[in-house]
Amino acid sequence: MSDHSPSTGDDTLPPVLSTARMIEAVDRLIEVISAENQALAGGLPVAAAAEIPLKLTLTADLGRAMRHMSGTGQLRAERHSPERALLMERAQRLEAVVAENMARLDGAIRATRHRVDAVMAALRDHVARDRVYGKDARSTALRTGSAVGRGFTI
Repeated sequence: MSDHSPSTGDDTLPPVLSTARMIEAVDRLIEVISAENQALAGGLPVAAAAEIPLKLTLTADLGRAMRHMSGTGQLRAERHSPERALLMERAQRLEAVVAENMARLDGAIRATRHRVDAVMAALRDHVARDRVYGKDARSTALRTGSAVGRGFTI
């Protein structure tokens, strides 16, 4: 038996799916993103970054499954079922968790930029203090012993 469904450009479509399995997939994605949010809240952006490949895989799988279920009419046929209502409730929960995740990631990026800016300002200040100026008022070198003068550039 051949599959006559249109190609989406993704890997092969998932096998026969149920709304219950979709709920499980959404719940797993909520779990992963919630754990990332906790890591970000604790100031551990590196720990959050470790989950990126899993999040991408789960998101791609979920997208393929949704397209498959939509394309086969399964979602439309189940629109009044209790499972479909539960799937929609979980999707709303996922949306809230993703919104929190985006806000936390934005905050982590801003904090990292702030730290980098502070380090760069300190280095610039250090370089400015350790410069030696010649008769023409041009900087000729850094004083010996300067940390920046030993292989660091700004």
